[in-house]
Amino acid sequence: MQGGYQGYAVKYSPFFDNRLAVAASANYGLVGNGRLFVLELTPNGIQCLKWYPTQDALYDVAHSEVHSNHLLTSSGDGSLRLYDVSLDPQYPIATFQEHTREAFSCSWNLTSKATFASSSWDGNVKIWNPERQQSLLTLPTHSCTYSTQWSPHTDGLLSASSKSLGSSHTSFSK
Repeated sequence: MQGGYQGYAVKYSPFFDNRLAVAASANYGLVGNGRLFVLELTPNGIQCLKWYPTQDALYDVAHSEVHSNHLLTSSGDGSLRLYDVSLDPQYPIATFQEHTREAFSCSWNLTSKATFASSSWDGNVKIWNPERQQSLLTLPTHSCTYSTQWSPHTDGLLSASSKSLGSSHTSFSK
């Protein structure tokens, strides 16, 4: 990674077969800034198309399933940020802030495409619509939740992985 940033997540674009997004953090995500990289696979290797600096570590990235240029990130400050890579400014077009601890995962709904989910160390999974600043639903997991993922086959089916005495896997359905 460029300039001392370590990659936390990499995702292929559902629209462009040669485009990747990478969520990265300085100092292995323990303290410091983050960076969102937009990369392109070319015959000459991997090229950095754009990068966005952030004030806190980035832990995950998800491509919008509706807009080809929209990327969502989850951050160490508990926020989710939506970027439009077709615009010049280095700032997100929307910020979603309800988690009280690190937002460790974000996932775009693969079936309905109108919502996304986030999970956090605050013990909550949240369901969002990108057109609203407030979450649509909060699902408590009562434990540090590391990952969440929508089912690619069943609308409304969401899985989360959280820390407990051992490890657990919880599924939610609307």
